[in-house]
Amino acid sequence: MTASKPSSPAPVAARATRFARATRRARGVSMMETALATILVGVSVLAVVRLITVVSQQNFVAQETTTALMLADNLREYMKGLAYNDAIAGNHLGPINNAIPFTQWTDVQSFNGFVANPPIDAHGQTLANLADWQQSVTVKHCNPSNFQITDSLATDSACTVDRVIVTVSCKSNGSWVPIATTEWLKANVQ
Repeated sequence: MTASKPSSPAPVAARATRFARATRRARGVSMMETALATILVGVSVLAVVRLITVVSQQNFVAQETTTALMLADNLREYMKGLAYNDAIAGNHLGPINNAIPFTQWTDVQSFNGFVANPPIDAHGQTLANLADWQQSVTVKHCNPSNFQITDSLATDSACTVDRVIVTVSCKSNGSWVPIATTEWLKANVQ
């Protein structure tokens, strides 16, 4: 028979170290790790809630802007077929006769100072379900040499181009807040 060799101390120590590591891992999660995980989850949930709030607010702004642009386009469409100015009165700004309803105005210049609340559609019909909205129109004569400059003389016969400005506002806390403004040029084409 052969004599067995005594086991060396090195493998025993290695086995003890491995056993100690396995025991530490098996103990579970420390209090510090739990606290850190809770903080991370909490911060993540708060970020998601904040994101939902911001997205909801931006969605509301987008809906308002879309409505305002639609209402401005309604007025543009309504005035599209109208004459530049009144055939008899010539250049003027504002309605020639305030007793005549806007649906009977025949020219764009008559719309200066026009305010529709509730607003109107492209056929001149009142949109009663949008009572918190209004359309307002400003018409300005443009300088014949530079369309970027408006002419202060309302009856200037040299003016053959007008700038039409439509501002659409929404009522908020009792006052009108402009949401969108659009403008275009209307020329006296003969």
